Amino acid sequence: MRLIVLMLVVATACSGDIGNGIETANQLYFEQKYARAEALYRRTLKRLDEKDGGRAKPSKELMIVLDRLGKINALYLHNYDQSVNDYARLVAEYPESEDAFNAQVTIADIYENRLGNLAQAAAEYQRLLKKFPNHPDAPKYAMQLSESFFRLKNYEQADLSAQDLVAKWPSAPEVPKARFNIAQIAYVSGKVPAALVEYEKLVAEYPNEKLTPLIQFEMASCYQELGQNDKALEALLLSLKTHPHPQVVQRKIARIQHRQTVGAPSKGILESQVSVGRGASSRPTRKAALVGEGEAPAPEPEPDAVQD
Repeated sequence: MRLIVLMLVVATACSGDIGNGIETANQLYFEQKYARAEALYRRTLKRLDEKDGGRAKPSKELMIVLDRLGKINALYLHNYDQSVNDYARLVAEYPESEDAFNAQVTIADIYENRLGNLAQAAAEYQRLLKKFPNHPDAPKYAMQLSESFFRLKNYEQADLSAQDLVAKWPSAPEVPKARFNIAQIAYVSGKVPAALVEYEKLVAEYPNEKLTPLIQFEMASCYQELGQNDKALEALLLSLKTHPHPQVVQRKIARIQHRQTVGAPSKGILESQVSVGRGASSRPTRKAALVGEGEAPAPEPEPDAVQD
């Protein structure tokens, strides 16, 4: 009996220490004393582990501590590896919770935007979608997965991911962008007619989408590749009305008009070299990039340096 009483006293004292530790750490956190708060949360985590024989069982206190450790290291101390470890433990201990979903999102974001590891970011987005396939935000991160593969130039996986998004969530707001990316992938893969067909469907099906001027711009590139410069100009003039970067559209119009004026032979935009004026000039191929994310496309050459 004495032993039982002693154990209860020790457990109560330990719980009190843990509660006090969390309360004090919270105060330091709200006072923006992040390094001191992190040290105290870390000490409290150790006590929680010791209390349960080496690894703490899921509890409200454990979730609070892991969440704060992940957040402090990610946002304020920039210790991204430690943040990933803390959030990964939270995901493992509370696999069905909203906190676990947010933690997994943050892990993917850290790899993508802080550590610059796109391959690992894609793996984390895949893990997120596998764990939370029915989450309301799943289509958003399916889109992120496809775009991560696109930036890795893994066009096959980018296409499969976008196609999967369209099939699983046909009414999601991300669908037009996913289909736009499918067309982009077809274009950079040399399937110009297939890309043009998908662009034309998108314009017809989503006439009020913000993507419309971007689609029309890309349609013009397809028409140029197919030697249909008149249609390319028509698409560009439509795009010019609402395109977020009209100067880019104007330069492309000027180049086509310049070609038509001088009667130069049209060459495909996917060629790596073009002949200009006084000789041959080597130029890079058209860069594969997702359009419509708020960034202006790279400046294009002026009309006297012809490139399609």
